[in-house]
Amino acid sequence: VERLKAKQIITVDELDKFPSGMWEFYQEQFERLLCDDEILKNSPKWKVVKAVITAREPLRVDELDAFVECTIPERKQAVAKLSLLFPIRDRRVHVNHKSVKDWLVDPEREDEMCYVDEREVHIEMGKKCIEFYPTVTYALKHGVAHLCEGELVNDACQKLVMNFKWLLTRLSIGGVHRLLDDIHIALSQSRTSEINATSLT
Repeated sequence: VERLKAKQIITVDELDKFPSGMWEFYQEQFERLLCDDEILKNSPKWKVVKAVITAREPLRVDELDAFVECTIPERKQAVAKLSLLFPIRDRRVHVNHKSVKDWLVDPEREDEMCYVDEREVHIEMGKKCIEFYPTVTYALKHGVAHLCEGELVNDACQKLVMNFKWLLTRLSIGGVHRLLDDIHIALSQSRTSEINATSLT
């Protein structure tokens, strides 16, 4: 609509260049926002994209620093550039629409540049949660879930659930119910892994 408003006359050929659906629209937008080199080099913008779509709740802008590994100016620039698809509301970065994530993680697009392997990102974020849980609230709340989603159940159990310091800190943020939820996630995932290992043998 913005493009059409900008022109008094538009040709049929120009109309043909418009994206035919949401998938093509996203492809066009990401090509505009990112170049292939930025994805290959894992630039701050691409790291922000991966973290925001894999996060279990909208990340606070300052929490991105723990997961993106860049300078504050780089993070600010990345967040500003991506604001069309990942707007900021209440100091948190949101995904503009569920279909953005669906497009980025679609297994049929696995061989394309703008594709996010969620399992890999869960592993990356889970490891960062282990490192940052004493100071980053998100890391404390979602570390166990990220590690289990990344199939690092042993790390979730040994480095968090059976870590006395983590237990006390988790209890202070979210109370006993949230703590029990995390323990349940780790234990159920651990049992699933054992069953799968037994069935393979």
